Amino acid sequence: MSRSGLIDKALELYRHHLDNTHGGFLTRQVDKRLCNSRYKRRPPGSHHWSEDIAAEFLQRQGLVLLVTNYRNRTGEIDLIMSDDQTLVFVEVKQRRDSQFGRPEESVDIAKQAKLRRTAASYLQRNDRLQSWACRFDVVAITGSPHAPVCRWIQNAFH
Repeated sequence: MSRSGLIDKALELYRHHLDNTHGGFLTRQVDKRLCNSRYKRRPPGSHHWSEDIAAEFLQRQGLVLLVTNYRNRTGEIDLIMSDDQTLVFVEVKQRRDSQFGRPEESVDIAKQAKLRRTAASYLQRNDRLQSWACRFDVVAITGSPHAPVCRWIQNAFH
């Protein structure tokens, strides 16, 4: 399936999700063919638990999961989601406690620049999304997998 076909399919699933929201998660509806090597999802158990928690948390807030762990030569973006016609690039940070600072404090200027470059590369490869508004969010998680506390910082940087 071509890249434009994949995007069409993803948008179709997104519209279906908006029309039929019953508290389920879009990740259950994603066609496996949408996950090619560039937009590969990691096998269960091989990525950090905090990314699963953050994705689930944001889906409950109404965002739609498009891609997890997008990687290219410039870097990685933990989650790419949509919020209406806004593309949301999400960085997930986790710490057991705040003894050494809050998780979101580790998204420094260098990390922000890397995320911007990676997002720009993603947009170059996905022409149809270039007209969408974009923002960078951070989900900061403290605690353990059994008792996480999520803080969602929208428009964390520009």
